Amino acid sequence: MARAGIAGARAAPATQRPLHLRFTESTLAASISADFAGTSSANPTGRSILRNVCATYSTLWSNINRGDRRLLAIDDEKGLLAVVQEIAQTAGYDVVTTSDPDFFLQQTREWQPTLVLMDLQMPDVDGVELLRAMAAEQLRAPIILMSGVEDKVLRTVGDLGTDLGLNMRGVLAKPIRMETLRRTLEEDAAPAGNNRADELRDAIAGGQLVLHYQPVIRLASRELIGFEALVRWNHPTEGLIQPDFFIPLAEERGMIDDLTWTVVRLAVEQAARWALTIAVPIAINLSATNLNDEAFPDKLAQLCRECGVQPNQIHLELTETATSRDTMRLKAILSRIRLKGSSSRSTISASATPR
Repeated sequence: MARAGIAGARAAPATQRPLHLRFTESTLAASISADFAGTSSANPTGRSILRNVCATYSTLWSNINRGDRRLLAIDDEKGLLAVVQEIAQTAGYDVVTTSDPDFFLQQTREWQPTLVLMDLQMPDVDGVELLRAMAAEQLRAPIILMSGVEDKVLRTVGDLGTDLGLNMRGVLAKPIRMETLRRTLEEDAAPAGNNRADELRDAIAGGQLVLHYQPVIRLASRELIGFEALVRWNHPTEGLIQPDFFIPLAEERGMIDDLTWTVVRLAVEQAARWALTIAVPIAINLSATNLNDEAFPDKLAQLCRECGVQPNQIHLELTETATSRDTMRLKAILSRIRLKGSSSRSTISASATPR
Protein backbone atom coordinates (compact mmCIF):
# COMPACT_ATOMS: atom_id res chain seq x y z
CA MET A 1 0.00 0.00 0.00
CA ALA A 2 1.34 3.36 -0.90
CA ARG A 3 2.23 5.71 1.91
CA ALA A 4 0.75 9.16 2.08
CA GLY A 5 4.14 10.77 2.77
CA ILE A 6 7.66 10.42 4.15
CA ALA A 7 8.68 11.97 7.41
CA GLY A 8 11.16 14.78 6.99
CA ALA A 9 10.54 15.20 3.25
CA ARG A 10 10.85 18.82 2.04
CA ALA A 11 7.92 20.53 0.47
CA ALA A 12 8.25 21.27 -3.24
CA PRO A 13 9.58 24.79 -3.81
CA ALA A 14 7.13 27.46 -4.78
CA THR A 15 6.99 28.29 -8.48
CA GLN A 16 9.53 31.04 -9.21
CA ARG A 17 9.05 33.77 -11.74
CA PRO A 18 11.94 35.39 -13.54
CA LEU A 19 13.62 38.53 -12.27
CA HIS A 20 13.28 41.44 -14.70
CA LEU A 21 15.70 44.35 -14.65
CA ARG A 22 14.94 47.41 -16.74
CA PHE A 23 17.48 50.21 -17.10
CA THR A 24 16.77 53.65 -18.49
CA GLU A 25 19.41 56.14 -19.57
CA SER A 26 17.72 59.00 -17.75
CA THR A 27 17.76 57.44 -14.31
CA LEU A 28 20.52 54.82 -14.55
CA ALA A 29 18.37 52.84 -12.09
CA ALA A 30 16.81 49.42 -11.99
CA SER A 31 13.05 49.01 -12.08
CA ILE A 32 12.46 45.60 -10.66
CA SER A 33 9.54 43.27 -11.12
CA ALA A 34 9.88 40.08 -9.12
CA ASP A 35 7.74 37.52 -7.46
CA PHE A 36 9.75 34.78 -5.87
CA ALA A 37 10.30 33.43 -2.39
CA GLY A 38 13.72 35.06 -1.92
CA THR A 39 12.30 38.61 -1.84
CA SER A 40 10.07 38.12 1.15
CA SER A 41 10.77 40.03 4.33
CA ALA A 42 11.56 36.72 6.00
CA ASN A 43 14.52 36.13 3.68
CA PRO A 44 17.12 38.89 4.10
CA THR A 45 19.65 36.89 2.02
CA GLY A 46 17.35 37.08 -0.97
CA ARG A 47 16.94 40.83 -0.53
CA SER A 48 20.73 41.25 -0.31
CA ILE A 49 21.27 39.28 -3.51
CA LEU A 50 18.67 41.43 -5.23
CA ARG A 51 20.38 44.65 -4.12
CA ASN A 52 23.75 43.37 -5.34
CA VAL A 53 22.28 42.49 -8.72
CA CYS A 54 20.77 45.96 -9.02
CA ALA A 55 24.06 47.61 -8.09
CA THR A 56 26.02 45.49 -10.55
CA TYR A 57 23.75 46.26 -13.47
CA SER A 58 23.55 49.94 -12.59
CA THR A 59 27.36 50.08 -12.69
CA LEU A 60 27.35 48.19 -15.98
CA TRP A 61 24.95 50.67 -17.54
CA SER A 62 26.98 53.58 -16.23
CA ASN A 63 30.10 52.17 -17.89
CA ILE A 64 28.25 51.61 -21.16
CA ASN A 65 26.81 55.10 -21.03
CA ARG A 66 30.19 56.81 -20.60
CA GLY A 67 31.99 54.59 -23.08
CA ASP A 68 34.12 52.70 -20.52
CA ARG A 69 37.35 54.21 -21.83
CA ARG A 70 40.57 52.91 -20.30
CA LEU A 71 43.93 54.37 -21.30
CA LEU A 72 47.19 52.57 -20.55
CA ALA A 73 50.43 54.47 -21.19
CA ILE A 74 54.09 53.51 -20.79
CA ASP A 75 57.02 55.90 -21.07
CA ASP A 76 60.22 56.54 -19.14
CA GLU A 77 59.48 60.27 -18.98
CA LYS A 78 57.47 60.82 -15.81
CA GLY A 79 56.62 64.39 -16.77
CA LEU A 80 55.09 63.27 -20.05
CA LEU A 81 53.06 60.59 -18.29
CA ALA A 82 51.67 63.22 -15.91
CA VAL A 83 50.55 65.33 -18.87
CA VAL A 84 49.03 62.30 -20.60
CA GLN A 85 47.12 61.41 -17.44
CA GLU A 86 45.73 64.91 -16.96
CA ILE A 87 44.59 65.31 -20.57
CA ALA A 88 43.18 61.78 -20.80
CA GLN A 89 41.17 62.13 -17.60
CA THR A 90 39.75 65.40 -18.89
CA ALA A 91 38.71 63.52 -22.06
CA GLY A 92 36.81 60.96 -19.94
CA TYR A 93 39.33 58.13 -19.63
CA ASP A 94 40.28 56.01 -16.68
CA VAL A 95 44.07 56.16 -16.81
CA VAL A 96 46.95 53.93 -15.76
CA THR A 97 50.50 55.15 -16.47
CA THR A 98 53.76 53.36 -15.78
CA SER A 99 57.44 53.10 -16.66
CA ASP A 100 57.60 49.41 -15.66
CA PRO A 101 57.33 47.03 -18.67
CA ASP A 102 56.26 44.07 -16.51
CA PHE A 103 53.48 46.06 -14.84
CA PHE A 104 52.47 47.43 -18.24
CA LEU A 105 52.04 43.94 -19.73
CA GLN A 106 50.19 42.78 -16.63
CA GLN A 107 47.72 45.63 -17.07
CA THR A 108 47.16 44.76 -20.74
CA ARG A 109 46.02 41.31 -19.56
CA GLU A 110 44.10 42.16 -16.42
CA TRP A 111 42.78 45.69 -16.96
CA GLN A 112 42.09 45.30 -20.69
CA PRO A 113 42.66 48.92 -21.83
CA THR A 114 40.66 50.38 -24.70
CA LEU A 115 43.63 52.50 -25.87
CA VAL A 116 47.40 52.06 -25.43
CA LEU A 117 50.08 54.75 -25.70
CA MET A 118 53.63 53.41 -25.72
CA ASP A 119 57.14 54.76 -26.09
CA LEU A 120 59.42 52.88 -28.48
CA GLN A 121 62.65 53.51 -26.57
CA MET A 122 62.66 52.39 -22.94
CA PRO A 123 65.77 51.83 -20.79
CA ASP A 124 65.16 48.11 -20.17
CA VAL A 125 63.01 47.08 -23.12
CA ASP A 126 62.31 48.32 -26.64
CA GLY A 127 58.97 48.87 -28.29
CA VAL A 128 59.29 45.86 -30.59
CA GLU A 129 59.57 43.54 -27.58
CA LEU A 130 56.42 45.07 -26.09
CA LEU A 131 54.53 44.73 -29.37
CA ARG A 132 55.46 41.04 -29.61
CA ALA A 133 54.33 40.47 -26.03
CA MET A 134 51.00 42.24 -26.64
CA ALA A 135 50.48 40.24 -29.82
CA ALA A 136 51.06 37.04 -27.86
CA GLU A 137 48.32 38.21 -25.47
CA GLN A 138 46.09 38.96 -28.49
CA LEU A 139 45.51 42.55 -27.39
CA ARG A 140 42.75 44.19 -29.43
CA ALA A 141 43.02 47.77 -28.16
CA PRO A 142 44.29 50.46 -30.58
CA ILE A 143 47.99 51.27 -30.05
CA ILE A 144 49.54 54.71 -30.58
CA LEU A 145 53.32 54.94 -30.66
CA MET A 146 55.10 57.84 -28.95
CA SER A 147 58.63 58.44 -30.16
CA GLY A 148 61.16 60.84 -31.56
CA VAL A 149 62.87 58.31 -33.84
CA GLU A 150 62.99 58.85 -37.59
CA ASP A 151 59.93 58.25 -39.75
CA LYS A 152 61.25 55.13 -41.49
CA VAL A 153 61.77 53.39 -38.15
CA LEU A 154 58.27 54.38 -37.03
CA ARG A 155 56.73 53.07 -40.24
CA THR A 156 58.68 49.83 -39.99
CA VAL A 157 57.61 49.28 -36.38
CA GLY A 158 54.03 50.17 -37.25
CA ASP A 159 54.03 47.69 -40.13
CA LEU A 160 55.48 45.03 -37.81
CA GLY A 161 52.70 45.63 -35.30
CA THR A 162 50.10 45.29 -38.04
CA ASP A 163 51.73 42.08 -39.29
CA LEU A 164 51.56 40.74 -35.73
CA GLY A 165 47.81 41.31 -35.75
CA LEU A 166 47.80 44.41 -33.55
CA ASN A 167 45.58 47.45 -34.11
CA MET A 168 48.18 50.13 -34.84
CA ARG A 169 46.38 53.48 -34.66
CA GLY A 170 49.15 55.98 -35.38
CA VAL A 171 52.13 57.94 -34.08
CA LEU A 172 52.58 60.89 -31.73
CA ALA A 173 55.96 62.38 -32.64
CA LYS A 174 58.01 63.74 -29.75
CA PRO A 175 58.08 66.41 -28.55
CA ILE A 176 54.32 65.94 -28.25
CA ARG A 177 52.12 69.02 -28.51
CA MET A 178 49.43 69.12 -25.82
CA GLU A 179 46.76 70.18 -28.31
CA THR A 180 47.63 67.28 -30.64
CA LEU A 181 47.48 64.81 -27.74
CA ARG A 182 44.16 66.24 -26.59
CA ARG A 183 42.63 66.04 -30.06
CA THR A 184 43.95 62.49 -30.56
CA LEU A 185 42.36 61.26 -27.33
CA GLU A 186 39.10 63.06 -28.01
CA GLU A 187 38.91 61.54 -31.50
CA ASP A 188 39.55 58.07 -30.13
CA ALA A 189 36.74 58.59 -27.63
CA ALA A 190 34.44 59.90 -30.37
CA PRO A 191 35.64 58.89 -33.85
CA ALA A 192 36.23 61.64 -36.35
CA GLY A 193 33.02 62.95 -37.77
CA ASN A 194 31.96 65.52 -40.31
CA ASN A 195 33.82 68.39 -38.63
CA ARG A 196 37.22 66.70 -38.87
CA ALA A 197 36.52 65.55 -42.42
CA ASP A 198 35.58 69.10 -43.38
CA GLU A 199 38.81 70.37 -41.79
CA LEU A 200 40.86 67.91 -43.84
CA ARG A 201 39.00 68.77 -47.04
CA ASP A 202 39.75 72.46 -46.42
CA ALA A 203 43.37 71.60 -45.62
CA ILE A 204 43.85 69.81 -48.94
CA ALA A 205 42.28 72.68 -50.88
CA GLY A 206 43.85 75.43 -48.77
CA GLY A 207 47.50 74.46 -48.86
CA GLN A 208 47.87 73.11 -45.33
CA LEU A 209 49.54 69.91 -46.52
CA VAL A 210 53.32 70.23 -46.52
CA LEU A 211 56.18 67.93 -47.45
CA HIS A 212 59.27 67.27 -45.38
CA TYR A 213 62.25 65.91 -47.29
CA GLN A 214 64.43 63.22 -45.78
CA PRO A 215 67.81 62.86 -47.51
CA VAL A 216 68.87 59.47 -48.88
CA ILE A 217 72.62 58.88 -48.50
CA ARG A 218 74.83 56.18 -50.05
CA LEU A 219 76.79 54.96 -47.03
CA ALA A 220 79.93 53.89 -48.85
CA SER A 221 80.60 57.29 -50.41
CA ARG A 222 78.36 59.47 -48.20
CA GLU A 223 76.89 60.78 -51.43
CA LEU A 224 73.45 62.36 -51.53
CA ILE A 225 71.43 60.26 -53.98
CA GLY A 226 67.90 61.53 -53.40
CA PHE A 227 65.18 62.69 -51.07
CA GLU A 228 62.09 61.02 -49.66
CA ALA A 229 58.97 63.19 -49.48
CA LEU A 230 57.00 62.86 -46.25
CA VAL A 231 53.56 64.49 -45.99
CA ARG A 232 52.36 66.38 -42.92
CA TRP A 233 49.21 68.34 -42.16
CA ASN A 234 50.20 71.78 -40.89
CA HIS A 235 47.07 72.39 -38.84
CA PRO A 236 46.51 76.07 -37.94
CA THR A 237 46.00 75.36 -34.21
CA GLU A 238 47.46 71.87 -33.64
CA GLY A 239 50.71 72.19 -35.56
CA LEU A 240 52.11 69.32 -37.60
CA ILE A 241 49.90 66.23 -37.68
CA GLN A 242 51.40 62.88 -38.66
CA PRO A 243 49.88 61.08 -41.69
CA ASP A 244 48.62 58.14 -39.63
CA PHE A 245 46.06 60.53 -38.16
CA PHE A 246 44.57 61.79 -41.43
CA ILE A 247 45.31 59.34 -44.26
CA PRO A 248 42.71 56.79 -43.00
CA LEU A 249 40.11 59.58 -42.79
CA ALA A 250 40.94 60.68 -46.34
CA GLU A 251 40.46 57.11 -47.56
CA GLU A 252 37.21 56.71 -45.63
CA ARG A 253 35.71 59.99 -46.89
CA GLY A 254 36.79 59.71 -50.54
CA MET A 255 39.50 62.39 -50.40
CA ILE A 256 42.51 60.16 -50.97
CA ASP A 257 42.85 60.92 -54.70
CA ASP A 258 42.92 64.68 -54.08
CA LEU A 259 45.37 64.23 -51.21
CA THR A 260 47.66 61.98 -53.28
CA TRP A 261 47.70 64.40 -56.19
CA THR A 262 48.51 67.29 -53.83
CA VAL A 263 51.52 65.37 -52.51
CA VAL A 264 52.73 64.55 -56.04
CA ARG A 265 52.25 68.15 -57.20
CA LEU A 266 54.21 69.54 -54.24
CA ALA A 267 57.05 67.08 -54.85
CA VAL A 268 57.27 67.88 -58.58
CA GLU A 269 57.24 71.63 -57.89
CA GLN A 270 60.05 71.17 -55.36
CA ALA A 271 62.04 69.10 -57.87
CA ALA A 272 61.72 71.99 -60.32
CA ARG A 273 63.12 74.46 -57.76
CA TRP A 274 66.03 72.14 -56.96
CA ALA A 275 66.77 71.19 -60.58
CA LEU A 276 69.49 73.81 -61.10
CA THR A 277 71.43 72.98 -57.94
CA ILE A 278 70.50 69.46 -56.75
CA ALA A 279 69.79 67.06 -59.60
CA VAL A 280 68.65 64.11 -57.49
CA PRO A 281 65.29 62.30 -57.53
CA ILE A 282 62.46 62.69 -55.04
CA ALA A 283 60.78 59.51 -53.85
CA ILE A 284 57.09 59.52 -52.92
CA ASN A 285 55.69 56.70 -50.81
CA LEU A 286 52.21 55.59 -51.83
CA SER A 287 49.96 52.70 -50.94
CA ALA A 288 47.95 50.80 -53.54
CA THR A 289 44.79 52.56 -52.37
CA ASN A 290 46.36 55.88 -53.39
CA LEU A 291 46.42 54.91 -57.05
CA ASN A 292 42.71 54.75 -57.81
CA ASP A 293 42.90 57.02 -60.86
CA GLU A 294 43.84 55.21 -64.08
CA ALA A 295 44.60 58.59 -65.67
CA PHE A 296 47.32 59.17 -63.07
CA PRO A 297 50.25 58.37 -65.44
CA ASP A 298 49.04 60.97 -67.97
CA LYS A 299 48.47 63.60 -65.30
CA LEU A 300 51.93 63.00 -63.82
CA ALA A 301 53.62 63.29 -67.23
CA GLN A 302 51.72 66.52 -67.96
CA LEU A 303 52.67 68.01 -64.58
CA CYS A 304 56.35 67.20 -65.16
CA ARG A 305 56.22 68.93 -68.56
CA GLU A 306 54.56 72.03 -67.11
CA CYS A 307 57.15 72.30 -64.32
CA GLY A 308 60.13 71.49 -66.52
CA VAL A 309 61.03 68.39 -64.53
CA GLN A 310 62.42 65.25 -66.08
CA PRO A 311 60.02 62.39 -65.24
CA ASN A 312 62.92 60.23 -64.02
CA GLN A 313 63.41 62.71 -61.17
CA ILE A 314 60.17 61.44 -59.59
CA HIS A 315 60.23 57.99 -58.00
CA LEU A 316 57.05 56.31 -56.77
CA GLU A 317 57.44 53.59 -54.16
CA LEU A 318 54.59 51.21 -53.37
CA THR A 319 54.50 48.39 -50.87
CA GLU A 320 51.11 46.75 -50.69
CA THR A 321 49.26 43.47 -50.51
CA ALA A 322 46.32 43.62 -52.90
CA THR A 323 43.65 41.42 -54.33
CA SER A 324 44.41 39.70 -57.64
CA ARG A 325 42.18 42.16 -59.47
CA ASP A 326 43.86 45.15 -57.84
CA THR A 327 47.27 43.72 -58.67
CA MET A 328 46.47 43.64 -62.39
CA ARG A 329 45.19 47.23 -62.31
CA LEU A 330 48.20 48.50 -60.38
CA LYS A 331 50.67 46.74 -62.65
CA ALA A 332 49.02 48.41 -65.65
CA ILE A 333 49.23 51.85 -64.03
CA LEU A 334 52.85 51.35 -62.93
CA SER A 335 53.84 50.12 -66.39
CA ARG A 336 52.40 53.26 -67.98
CA ILE A 337 54.25 55.42 -65.41
CA ARG A 338 57.54 53.74 -66.36
CA LEU A 339 56.84 54.12 -70.06
CA LYS A 340 56.36 57.85 -69.55
CA GLY A 341 59.76 58.15 -67.89
CA SER A 342 59.08 58.17 -64.15
CA SER A 343 60.52 55.48 -61.91
CA SER A 344 58.42 53.20 -59.75
CA ARG A 345 59.35 50.45 -57.36
CA SER A 346 56.78 48.10 -55.92
CA THR A 347 56.43 44.88 -53.99
CA ILE A 348 52.82 44.14 -54.80
CA SER A 349 51.69 40.62 -53.97
CA ALA A 350 48.32 39.01 -54.48
CA SER A 351 46.21 37.66 -51.63
CA ALA A 352 42.65 36.51 -51.11
CA THR A 353 41.66 39.62 -49.17
CA PRO A 354 43.07 43.13 -49.11
CA ARG A 355 45.04 44.28 -46.10
